[in-house]
Amino acid sequence: MAKNGPEPLSKILEKVCKRIEKQKKEKTEISEVFDKLKLVLGKNISTHVKPYKIYRKKLIILVNAPVYLQELLFKKEKIIEAVNKTFGKEVIKNVNFRVGE
Repeated sequence: MAKNGPEPLSKILEKVCKRIEKQKKEKTEISEVFDKLKLVLGKNISTHVKPYKIYRKKLIILVNAPVYLQELLFKKEKIIEAVNKTFGKEVIKNVNFRVGE
């Protein structure tokens, strides 16, 4: 509830719709990144990774084992280049890897 009284339903719905559109866009970007990662990393490694989130030009990738995390550190620049090339602009500047599911 706002300081000046209740907020109109139309404004609340507009905010919700914008949030949903933003989430759809993020999911689309993530799926495009995942497709590109499969090509860049190869079939063997790509089964052990999952792009998690793009936040402030940083791609966060979940890796299911520390061994693959170490290998991915060597391919970091290649991943950044491939993702940015896919979108035709600088979408990410950095990649972080985390062990998790």
